[in-house]
Amino acid sequence: YSPAPILTPEMEEKVMKEVMIPTVEGMAKEGCPFKGVLFAGLMIKDGKIKTLEHNVRFGDPECQTVMLRLKSDLLKVLIVASEGRFSKLVA
Repeated sequence: YSPAPILTPEMEEKVMKEVMIPTVEGMAKEGCPFKGVLFAGLMIKDGKIKTLEHNVRFGDPECQTVMLRLKSDLLKVLIVASEGRFSKLVA
């Protein structure tokens, strides 16, 4: 199921600031800029976030929940991701 009830807009912002953005920035800093869709396996308890894993494959079960929520053209998103132009993507 997605989104999980615990993922309020406030928690989503916290996840982005504490997990996702630092991960992508860290990869770029190490010379491996990330282009694509990054999934995070998280445990959230009492407002504290623990990252269990990151996935990037569309074969992962986590992807199934995301695909059900996608409201845009997947091919367009993948092309934009491969070209590193996410800032040009219009939702």
